[in-house]
Amino acid sequence: MRRCRRRGRPPFYFRHYSVDQSDEAIVLYEHELEAMKLIHLDNRTIEEASLMMGLTKTTFWRILESGRRKVTKALVEGKPISIARRDEDQR
Repeated sequence: MRRCRRRGRPPFYFRHYSVDQSDEAIVLYEHELEAMKLIHLDNRTIEEASLMMGLTKTTFWRILESGRRKVTKALVEGKPISIARRDEDQR
């Protein structure tokens, strides 16, 4: 099978060198980051990861999707990501 390839063009990739200080950061909470880590880096199943975090599968899935949405939005819109710790949330 022959592959179609554009010659002379570099591959597409995101290039965002500077962050405009006026951009509002996307706030990613610690539990959203932990959920993404367990699934994507540690290769856990939803069942395993939800048990490790002490959550139901439904709640875990909601947290995971929220984190994915925020990271995707930050990448596409070139916004900074701020990771909020649990103790910062309670202030």
